[in-house]
Amino acid sequence: MRIFKRWSQIELEDALPLLSIKFAANAIYKEEIQHDRQLAKVYNEIRKRAVQCLEKQSTDTIRSILLQLLQAFRYESFESSELRNFFFKRVFENIHICNSFHWLLHLDKENKFNDDEVREHYVGMYEEFMDIVADDYPEYYANI
Repeated sequence: MRIFKRWSQIELEDALPLLSIKFAANAIYKEEIQHDRQLAKVYNEIRKRAVQCLEKQSTDTIRSILLQLLQAFRYESFESSELRNFFFKRVFENIHICNSFHWLLHLDKENKFNDDEVREHYVGMYEEFMDIVADDYPEYYANI
């Protein structure tokens, strides 16, 4: 962990693999996390570093990798997710990214190949997203 904290800023190309299954922060994809809370903490920190890199990217860049980011969401911790927080900060920047996010998230919540717990994870985010859009972005809601 100490070495990780000394890493310099990473580029997008280096950040995306940190969101992969290799650094999954939930027990569905990494069973050993269930018994090793320290490992879960390490993987959450690694994923957090990747999200910090994402926060510096342009909206166009985020829109171009949105599908991959939503797929990476399945590997997030179910208790807390930096990627989920990131989505809710960025998807409302413009109607195009909001619309893309809506439909991609809708597909993932309906994906029968997802484990039930993962699908519930997507459903919860979808419901929260729709509540925010309906309440705070009626012009976006009308277009999705």
